[in-house]
Amino acid sequence: MPSLSVFGHQIEFSQFHGVVEDLQHWSTTQTWTEGGGGWVHPQYGGWVEAPVTRSRTDHHVRVRVLWASGERSIVDLPGHVQLGKGDHAVFVVAENKAVRLWAWTGVVNLTTKATFALGDAGGVARYRPKGLLAKIGALYWSVRAATGDARTVALAWIMMTGLAALVVNIPIYQLNKLILDGGFRHSNWADGYWVAVAIVAGAAFVGWQRFIADLKAGAAIYDGGRGKLLQTILQTKQNAGAPVS
Repeated sequence: MPSLSVFGHQIEFSQFHGVVEDLQHWSTTQTWTEGGGGWVHPQYGGWVEAPVTRSRTDHHVRVRVLWASGERSIVDLPGHVQLGKGDHAVFVVAENKAVRLWAWTGVVNLTTKATFALGDAGGVARYRPKGLLAKIGALYWSVRAATGDARTVALAWIMMTGLAALVVNIPIYQLNKLILDGGFRHSNWADGYWVAVAIVAGAAFVGWQRFIADLKAGAAIYDGGRGKLLQTILQTKQNAGAPVS
């Protein structure tokens, strides 16, 4: 079986042939709340954000498989995988032996001649940003993922100004005083502060772009390699006379 290099990790694939004996379908619904909060200054006003309730329904299928080895086991799959009782299928595993991670990554239904991709590269290859800019971009992305789009700008500003404050060694009490006074007074160190803010914010933007580009490149390698593998398995099994309808 072929292997891929994703995010600097070597991913190996294995395939297992079996017959579907039974299936069970079910759904789960998750509900959560995002946002909410804000601040109000007695003199300068502020902003208040109402929380938003969201929900997501996921579909699942539990398959009992009789493997070519004669053993039986249960495999849980996402609901988009279409299998029926008696179908012959190949189940593909992606494994990162270096960190002992593995996951079902694809299913080839030999009976219906259909292929299904499962999961993404993050399931077996954890991305670690390389270089200072990419690490700053990853930090910005973590803030965005944790807070949602509504408060991304505000919290990203807090993060950037905090980093800039460390760069120019502004005492915390002095920074707090400036915020409570409602503005920054002109001074040499304040000029340096805003220069540092601009530098760090620019570095964060460049790093964020690099971070996203790295993620997309790794995902493209993984998804492309997996897609070719699933089609190769289907074609090979058909040429070998695998049971199909």
